[in-house]
Formats: sequence, C-alpha cells, structure tokens
Amino acid sequence: GGRTFAEQAARATAAQAARAGGQQVNLDTASRGETVATHPQAAATAAQTYLTNAGLTGTATVTGPDTITVTVIGTYETKYLTIIGISSLPIQGTSSATLVRSYQGAPR
Repeated sequence: GGRTFAEQAARATAAQAARAGGQQVNLDTASRGETVATHPQAAATAAQTYLTNAGLTGTATVTGPDTITVTVIGTYETKYLTIIGISSLPIQGTSSATLVRSYQGAPR
C-alpha cells in the first residue's frame, strides 16, 4: 500500500538526483575526446542539492569515474498501523546514473 508507494517515490527521486549529478561532467577530459567522467565533487553536490530541494535526505556517492549512486532515506507515516502502536516505517530508495558517450545515438 502506502509504504510501497513511498518507496517507489524514494527510488524515483534518487534516480532524478543521480541524473542531476551525472550532468556534472569533467569537461577537461570530455572536451579533448577522452573518457567521459563525472566531476566527482560537483556531481555529489548537484545530487545532494536535488535531494535538499525535494525536501529529502540521503547520500550521493560517485562510485566510479562515470557513475553516481544516490540513496534516499525517509520515513513513511502510517495511517492504520497506529492502532497497534506503529506510527511510522523506514523507507529507502537507491538509484545510479552512468554517463555514456554517444555519437548519432549509439554508445561509444
């Protein structure tokens, strides 16, 4: 029910934050036609900013030269479980974004 929906929303937000971080490309190597890689500090900051603007907390980690992973951590406020003393449940959503260089729509 509600918790499942909240976890799906957390995963979707993590995916959007990871994409925001993935847009922070290391222009030094990319402009020379070398490897496409994230700018690690800028990527983590962009993802964290996205989470903050969404009103959520979590972590953003550059897990490789071209990948950023974001985990959203939150709480689902229960509606019916309060009658047995459970007012909230933890939720978590994780997603990663990987930079891919492409030419005419084909990965390179």
